[in-house]
Amino acid sequence: PPAEDAPSSSGFLDDGKNTIGSQLASRLREAIISGELQAGSKINLDKARKTFNVSLSPLREGLARLISDGLVEFEDNRGYRVSSISLANLEEITILREELEVFALRESMRIGDVEWESNVMRALHRLNRTERDAARPETLERWEELHREFHLTLISGCGKPILLH
Repeated sequence: PPAEDAPSSSGFLDDGKNTIGSQLASRLREAIISGELQAGSKINLDKARKTFNVSLSPLREGLARLISDGLVEFEDNRGYRVSSISLANLEEITILREELEVFALRESMRIGDVEWESNVMRALHRLNRTERDAARPETLERWEELHREFHLTLISGCGKPILLH
């Protein structure tokens, strides 16, 4: 039998903690946020199944998670579509994130413990030690991943799971 942590033929890990659907939701979320899947575009299920090498069931599970996050919309007889975005939506989201993230950071600094401080220092060290070369896109992707991880680590000590979600 395959090891629990072994990748499936789709490239997703079945580690018992995250279903293939939840891992697929993360990959789809990244494709939407990065612009690989454009706002307002239709999501072709057959193409997505082939691209991610998964069956229809985990694909639908992943898309359902993104619907609840507001990144994907579903319409009867029309299927799935990447949610549209407007300048007004972007401005509102930016204002809300500024307010909420500053609050989360203040709370993290107020109640964060030595473990949180250590995690912040580790995330900052990894970010500072990561190459970022505009001529090599893979370095930019890695840096962006670690940059996002650093900012999430900064607010992770706030003790407010709903806020973090």
